[in-house]
Amino acid sequence: MKYSLGMMVFAGATIIAMDLLVKSEAMDYTMLLGLFLIILLPLLLASYKKLWLRGRRLSPITQPTFFLSRWIIKASDLIEKSVFVRIPLAIMVLFMLYVMSSETVGVTYAVIIVLSLMLVIIGIPLIIKLGVGLAILGCHVITVHAYYGFAFERSQTTDIGVSSSLAHSWYLLAFFILVVVREGYLNYILKASYFMSMCFEKKHELTKVKTRTIKIIMANILPTHVAEVFKVRRRSDQLYYENFSQVAVMFATIENYEADKLGLRALHEMICYFDELLVNYQAWYKIEKIKVMGWTYLAVCGLDVDHYADFSVSVPVSIKRESDKLQKSGSVRFAPKNDDEIMIKDLHPTQATTNEDDNTVLVMTEFALNLLRIMRDIRSKGIFFEKDSKLTGSLKIGIAHGPAMAGVVGLSKPHYDIWGHTVNMASRMTSTGVMDGIHVTESTANVLRDFNIRCTYRGMTFVKGVGQVPTYLVDLDENLHFQQHSTENDSHKGSKVSVHWLDEKRAER
Repeated sequence: MKYSLGMMVFAGATIIAMDLLVKSEAMDYTMLLGLFLIILLPLLLASYKKLWLRGRRLSPITQPTFFLSRWIIKASDLIEKSVFVRIPLAIMVLFMLYVMSSETVGVTYAVIIVLSLMLVIIGIPLIIKLGVGLAILGCHVITVHAYYGFAFERSQTTDIGVSSSLAHSWYLLAFFILVVVREGYLNYILKASYFMSMCFEKKHELTKVKTRTIKIIMANILPTHVAEVFKVRRRSDQLYYENFSQVAVMFATIENYEADKLGLRALHEMICYFDELLVNYQAWYKIEKIKVMGWTYLAVCGLDVDHYADFSVSVPVSIKRESDKLQKSGSVRFAPKNDDEIMIKDLHPTQATTNEDDNTVLVMTEFALNLLRIMRDIRSKGIFFEKDSKLTGSLKIGIAHGPAMAGVVGLSKPHYDIWGHTVNMASRMTSTGVMDGIHVTESTANVLRDFNIRCTYRGMTFVKGVGQVPTYLVDLDENLHFQQHSTENDSHKGSKVSVHWLDEKRAER
């Protein structure tokens, strides 16, 4: 508004300069100068805040101490921000300029200057500008014909056959029509630009929501690092595959249940419990859910060698679900020999882990242990199974680790899957395993022993396609805690191995 007031002051100065050029001795400039000073006052009020701050931000430090200066700054804010102050002030200044123009010799040209201000005044609605312009134009026509008719009749005009008063009136009317058309066009452009910007913002927000939805859908269909690759346009017949030197594969099968009574609803709820637990394993050594085959849950740890985790596409977990009451501790605890649990912060595995990829075995085994805890709580609470029934539902879990190959199969509805001897061994560990136990291969048991987790030799187990192989069961107590492997060394009593332990060791290095 201060810039519009500046243009009004400039218009008033121009009207005074037009009278000064005439150099009429009979002209009294007292009224013109008085009106000009009154018009100058709003400009000073509107510009005071900007002049005081000089580019600084208004704060308690830059706030003036003198009360009059603070009141002037408040008045400056009102002129700039309040439409109820800005509009009456602009109307008042325009009418004062019209009064100044009516006191000059070139009254028609002075009124044209006043009407021209409608093109530069901003922050005033078009309908108000139109009303003010019509009022000024009507006052001028009445003034010309009522008071200055004799003077205009004696003046010359270039319009043949038209009197001077009518020629001046038509001149002002034509100019006003031009101003209104121009102002209407500018107002239309501003509204169209604002509407387009609002449409763009809305479209941009919808695009952001759609992009995030696509990312979430892709993250639920494909592993995160694979989804990043498929965001880039690829040939439809291009094969995508990966080879991993070592991954940990887990099969978890729900058994000891009545499928006819439970149905799809129970399967869905139990898989949702597993998936909610999976959200806690999205950091280092991320666990990826591959698929659900009937009542079997397949998950892999170590697919992404860069340990990439995109938390922006993590699906939030509802806090109102009954599953939040289940125990989902991310830690792996050993049962102490005494009744009271002893926790030691300094952790020392029996052997130094020489292979960083072996940590995936620990993470996957910890995840399997938490699955057993979930199934235990489901049975104890009687969520899906009757407490007194023999068919209370149990988990058979098999884990193996080693090299594997993974890739995306199909053009439409692509599916990410893994293959290899390691996957077959994990599947056989599940099918030949025991209920409520974790069945592992010999190499996996050796890795777990390195992390001070005891594994009991089960014996030679027949594996289809391989033959007789030695297998092991991870030792768990009645509270589903890992048992220590090195029972002779007292320094390991009550020790605790978890994913958090991996993070602490990594921070120490």
